[in-house]
Amino acid sequence: MRLLPMTALAATCCLTPFATPALTQPARKITLENYIENSNPLPPQALRPVEHKPTPSEIRNIRDLNAQEEMAKWAFWMLMATIGGSLLTFVGLGFVWRTLHHTRRSADYAGQGIEQNRRSINKQLRAYVGPANVAYVYNADTEAFAATAEIKNFGNTPAYKFKSCVTLQYLPYPVEKLPEVACTNSDENTLHPSSTTLAENVLPIQGDRLNQIRNRSHCFFLSIILEYEDFAGRKHQEKAGLYATGTPQSSRWDSSHSGGMIFLYGTSEEL
Repeated sequence: MRLLPMTALAATCCLTPFATPALTQPARKITLENYIENSNPLPPQALRPVEHKPTPSEIRNIRDLNAQEEMAKWAFWMLMATIGGSLLTFVGLGFVWRTLHHTRRSADYAGQGIEQNRRSINKQLRAYVGPANVAYVYNADTEAFAATAEIKNFGNTPAYKFKSCVTLQYLPYPVEKLPEVACTNSDENTLHPSSTTLAENVLPIQGDRLNQIRNRSHCFFLSIILEYEDFAGRKHQEKAGLYATGTPQSSRWDSSHSGGMIFLYGTSEEL
């Protein structure tokens, strides 16, 4: 074997090119599919989805989860139904309250009507006692005024515990304030409907008093006091007052005219 000189070997190496694959093969376009296909070491059949069969515990867990979801949905709708029911309950309570309010008002009106009817019946049936006729006369021989009052029950029921009293007084004229009068008679009777009774009294008038009545500086004053109870046990008091002044003479007062005298006080007072 003959050795070549170093200069010849170097020249040979420089003149003989190396046959590299990158220079001899045509250029290939690298795409993502080629990269994935060339870089995936697994075969295509290994990339197919593997069918997994769940175990009984997994099936139970899935069923529990589905049941919890359904329960959550039903709980929401139950909450909505509860809220709606509560609103309807409040509305119903409002209607019930209004019904009770109107019922109470109706009961009050009915009670007022019953009370008015009762009062009307009592007024129609109760006793009404008052003076039917009042007469007075001046007796010159005795120098006294004598007064007689006819008392009558104008009602439809008896007047129980009936008392009457006639008083005669000598007062300044004109009368500025009605005198306080009271029934001093203690005799109690029953005065039936349309029945009458008499009450009398005498007032001596002598000397200067008689002249003062004639001169109209004083007057002759007559008061009638009646007390009784009606059928319901209510107590009543009737007061009548009249006076006369001027020339004393016989006169008469009844329910149709005053006969020159004035009717005073009220007609009835419930005690």
